[in-house]
Amino acid sequence: MQLYKKIYDFQYSNKAVINNTHLYIYNFEISKQLTKLYFKSDKKYKFSNFFMQNGEKLIIFQNNIQLEIFTKTLYEQNDSIILYETENEYIPIFIKNDIIYKNIYYILSIYHKYIK
Repeated sequence: MQLYKKIYDFQYSNKAVINNTHLYIYNFEISKQLTKLYFKSDKKYKFSNFFMQNGEKLIIFQNNIQLEIFTKTLYEQNDSIILYETENEYIPIFIKNDIIYKNIYYILSIYHKYIK
């Protein structure tokens, strides 16, 4: 029980607020150049599926938000860095298997107009 409480506390301590909605990332999948990020929110939504011009996808259902983004992976010996490309720069979202929460929530905030 203590382990579950620590995981729960950790997830909620790394959260973001977008359009007055509290969100936290609870899972992710990385496969080649596609990264899927799974978020929980404190609001419930009707099912919505958004396909962006750049090929990325945002799926919203109940209190779940799934964001599929294209990423690039750089390898240096046994370590890797996973990057997200914006118009101006590459933003690291994973470094040596550590998640960069601030950058992930920044990427999600790009789609704030869909999270209402």
